[in-house]
Amino acid sequence: MNEVTKGKKKREWRKGLFALIRPAVRLVAWVFFGASTKVYRHIEGPYLVIGNHTYIADAMLMGAAFREPLHIVAASATLASSGWGRVVRFLADPIPVDKAGMDVKGIKRMLQEARAGHSIGLFPEGNITIDGSPLPFDRAVAKLAKQLRLKVVLYRIERGYLKKPKWAECKRKGRVWGSVTDVIEVDEVAAFSVDELYERIRRGIDYDVVAAQKAAPVAFPAKRLAAGIERLLYYCPECGEKGDFQIEKDDFRCAHCGHMYHVDEYGFIGNAPFDNTEDWNRWQLERVRKEEAVETFAVEGKLVHVGEKIVVGVGLLAATETGVGIGGRAAAYDEIEGVVLHDCNNLLLTVGGEEYRFVPDDRHANVMPLLTVIEDRIGKRQ
Repeated sequence: MNEVTKGKKKREWRKGLFALIRPAVRLVAWVFFGASTKVYRHIEGPYLVIGNHTYIADAMLMGAAFREPLHIVAASATLASSGWGRVVRFLADPIPVDKAGMDVKGIKRMLQEARAGHSIGLFPEGNITIDGSPLPFDRAVAKLAKQLRLKVVLYRIERGYLKKPKWAECKRKGRVWGSVTDVIEVDEVAAFSVDELYERIRRGIDYDVVAAQKAAPVAFPAKRLAAGIERLLYYCPECGEKGDFQIEKDDFRCAHCGHMYHVDEYGFIGNAPFDNTEDWNRWQLERVRKEEAVETFAVEGKLVHVGEKIVVGVGLLAATETGVGIGGRAAAYDEIEGVVLHDCNNLLLTVGGEEYRFVPDDRHANVMPLLTVIEDRIGKRQ
């Protein structure tokens, strides 16, 4: 049996399976995650579905929106879990990638699935938005789309950040929805230049949550709206000091100057020079880049090898002038292939082709300055 025949049999088997479980997936998305989508049965596959990444249920929502089952590209660190990861691997047959580095195996798998006539789901940002703003993604996604030679479907998810910000400790009430914004046929994909295709993809999935809320506010209430915000916000704009925000339900207070800030049900911040987390984070990251003593951003925790699931370092993870170190282990910046935020305050680092996960001892710890310093120093050596 050749590869094409095997691919057709696999595709038919997965279509049958997904026809059975798709209603259940949509129900779970609606009941447990407050997310809904129309099913686009009229869009013929196979296709590459590209979406923005705003919420923990994005992949579920995307998978439930189409007649064709999707091989969704997902972080290998997430799929490595023995419980939930095993279920996802069986039902969805995702394509695992190292999201902190360049994963050649993941790209090869995507090309293989496309050649077999299967559909693929991709979030080019590679990570859930941290502060509500769209994360940048490389033009390589347009190059990949042209290589796959599939129809490209653009899928936008709205207000996912407001439902459960990456930093937050609890979900809010309110609804998230996803919809197709554009369909680019195979011949169009081939005809576009890389830059033209990239711009069309960017426009199709771009979503400005702050502008949307200011234009047509939608409430996302919860009992503790500020809980967890200390994992995102680092500097107090009132006094300029860093760290130590104290949470009081919907309010958070600077431990240095006592200034009180307020988070409302529309996602805006009151009593502050910045009325949203995007602008606040942009300001504080510029402050971080001006700091001279980068070692002050060190965070206590443990470093785990993702593949082998063993602890390889314990202590302060610190970024120095030359590299990153923890518990006697060190890596120079030219050895680090990538670093990204994982979950609410973990870091994924790829060093020499190996993926590591840094887990802070304090679940309230803020790793944002450390992430910024490492990202910038990696960028400077490239």
